[in-house]
Amino acid sequence: MAYGLLVYDMVERFLLHYFGMSAHTYTRGSWTTPEATHPDRDIGSTDYVAAGVHTAPTYLKWMHVFEEPDSRTVWLGKAVPREWLTPGAAPVVVRSSPTRYGRVGFTLRAAATAAGGYTVFANVSLPGSYVGARGPPGGLRLRLRA
Repeated sequence: MAYGLLVYDMVERFLLHYFGMSAHTYTRGSWTTPEATHPDRDIGSTDYVAAGVHTAPTYLKWMHVFEEPDSRTVWLGKAVPREWLTPGAAPVVVRSSPTRYGRVGFTLRAAATAAGGYTVFANVSLPGSYVGARGPPGGLRLRLRA
């Protein structure tokens, strides 16, 4: 579901799904997930499911680095929440995230301006494989959801 939401650029719905799932599916502090969760959180759940522990980290990766399947475009920051790009917020830092064209990284940092607005600074690190015909056929895009 989440993958399709990002393919069709439904970022707000993706974020709602991601944060809702993170808050209601996983055990607090351990990121483990039961096979099923009872609506009454005081009632025990069924056994642990190994596949579930990969969902939140995968969604987090897609939030930051997403590869479109048809156009082969690599997106950086496609679904980063707007609140993470405000002055005073911690920088968004991605290091060595894997793509089919090599590992990428970036840092996004917001700073207030004298005029009362703010500026977002981006620093992107790309491997040599992104040069010329070896890079993503759809190109590389950086989205700043400010």
